[in-house]
Amino acid sequence: MKPIVSAWIIPGLEETREDYLFRIICNHYKTSVEAVTSSSRRSEIILAKQAILYYLNKYLKYHERSLAKKFHIDRTTVLHHFRRYQGVLDLNQFKAKELDEKIKNICEL
Repeated sequence: MKPIVSAWIIPGLEETREDYLFRIICNHYKTSVEAVTSSSRRSEIILAKQAILYYLNKYLKYHERSLAKKFHIDRTTVLHHFRRYQGVLDLNQFKAKELDEKIKNICEL
């Protein structure tokens, strides 16, 4: 079967950057993609969801409305998640900064 060629495919992988971003963040926060896309409110899942929303917007240029539709939440909730995760990064938490560097390297491929 011939692989689908797309500008968003990571060189050497048969995975989109979005899927790869989901996987990296979920592994980092030790949760699953299914849990992140669910309506669970456990703290580690919320932190992973905030990170995914933040990085999809920052590096892959997803708009708030499309993220809200994808995660079945309100647009203002998406904006709230952006602010909360930016606060986590501003507090200079080591784990968040480490993830930020990983994501930055991935998205600059």
